[in-house]
Amino acid sequence: MKLRPYQLIQVEKVFEKCSEDLMPTIIVSATGTGKGAAAAELARRVLPMRTLLLAHTEELCSQLRGHCRTWAGVEAAVEKAESRADLGEPDLFGSEAPPIVVGSIQTMIRRKERFPADYFGLVVCDEAHISLSPGWQSVLRYFDPHARIVGITASPSRSDQREMGSYYKSIADEYGLVRAISEGYLVPLKTQTVPISVSLAGVKTTDGDLDEIQLDRAIRPYLKEAAHALKQYAPQRRTIAFLPLIDTSREFVKCCREVGLEAAHVDGTSEDRAELQDKLRRGALNVLSNAQLLSVGVDIPQADCVLVLRPTKSFVFYSQAIGRITRTLPGVIDGLETPEARKKAIAGSLKPNALILDMIWLHEKHNIVRPSSLVAAAADHVEVMTKLAETECKPQDLDQLAQRALDLVLVQREGSLRKELEANKHKGARLMDAIEFALAIKNEKLSDKSAQSEMPWGKDAPSEKQLSALANWGFDPHSIRNKGHASELLDAVFKRKDGGLASPKQIKFLRAQKYPNPEKATYEEASRFMDAKLKRFAQIAKYRKK
Repeated sequence: MKLRPYQLIQVEKVFEKCSEDLMPTIIVSATGTGKGAAAAELARRVLPMRTLLLAHTEELCSQLRGHCRTWAGVEAAVEKAESRADLGEPDLFGSEAPPIVVGSIQTMIRRKERFPADYFGLVVCDEAHISLSPGWQSVLRYFDPHARIVGITASPSRSDQREMGSYYKSIADEYGLVRAISEGYLVPLKTQTVPISVSLAGVKTTDGDLDEIQLDRAIRPYLKEAAHALKQYAPQRRTIAFLPLIDTSREFVKCCREVGLEAAHVDGTSEDRAELQDKLRRGALNVLSNAQLLSVGVDIPQADCVLVLRPTKSFVFYSQAIGRITRTLPGVIDGLETPEARKKAIAGSLKPNALILDMIWLHEKHNIVRPSSLVAAAADHVEVMTKLAETECKPQDLDQLAQRALDLVLVQREGSLRKELEANKHKGARLMDAIEFALAIKNEKLSDKSAQSEMPWGKDAPSEKQLSALANWGFDPHSIRNKGHASELLDAVFKRKDGGLASPKQIKFLRAQKYPNPEKATYEEASRFMDAKLKRFAQIAKYRKK
């Protein structure tokens, strides 16, 4: 077995941040893309230094131990409840103590002083989006004067990232859901709006999310309708359903059985939860219902439908819930080297896609996370996607829906920015405005003027090095908002260069000459077109002189 290319990049980027003194750092990688394998590889690379891998559930701790065994060739010690790691000799190197310790955060909060503060050279936090809590921070700050801290997470939303910037200094790498699907590592997602409208008018926000008791009251009257919808839209799929409360989940299971679906409820007290999960894997169950138990640390690749009957304002929870259905079936893409081969194998498998069933949530004050939030960062893009899905009310490929909505959004943005772009023309015909470039390449994030930098340093003024590099690419320095904006622009430029696509200067020329879809032109195509045009201009000038 070998790590996937993006996993190797993630590991290399962490060491780059280390050399740049931008630690602690975060790896953002979609659910199902093997974050644990990257963590184990980091631990292997720093040997003989010791590594602490932190997680908050028994399932995640067990998975991390398995990854250490598979990828690092190490049997990790465990610091959890009754299990205690053998500390060996107190020196940092050469001890007989296990080089990797998997620690339950609940246990480490109580027993961190059992380890000398300089015992570990690397600390990796799984599910890092929860690592800002006081308990986690007490452990991290105990070790971080001596250890490198790396957070790994699948699901920080943009607002969560800004909050994470209060501790983490950088994002080493991002490997998101859209890219993972496009490269054939996860299954394509479909979304279906269920024509059931549920009013959330009487539901208040408690501790940052919708109040569960009030949410339960709002949803209970619609459980039978939801069960009928599940029978209609996903009768042959294996569905994981999320409800506000355990009692609601049990009630929903009764409704599913009444319509002829094999359904079961599972919670933390269920002694048969492993058996029930196995039944869903084997297809003996149509529906496995829960409150929040199955959102983290559950691996059921055969699940291919999710019904979130628990509207939420938490992008973290929602993306984790959807992440339960994005994995490919075991063995389907093993050994396949190209995206095309992997996507072909997925399309021909027993799980060619996964389905998100989405209710119509009626509200005015709540910022509810929807399927569109998984692939669209900007509020206007999310809104247009959601309206299209609700209006058309049919199964849709999420990526195609996102592209249709983005095309509409970019037209709206270009219209609203037209005056600003016109005003900037006096700065020189050869200079590319950053917004003009973003609109030309149809980059959602760069074309969103309201987007904020995800790390504190990103709000600083752009560095001279950044401005110089962007000037070389033909950008107007006055259009660069801050250091984070400059970094995003350079990333986009170098990504296009690596892909052999037209440069910013070429795009500006092509747009001026009404070249169709200039953002899709290759560097070579743009060069040939420009050479031909310039040659023609020279001929015309020579003719006029005569």
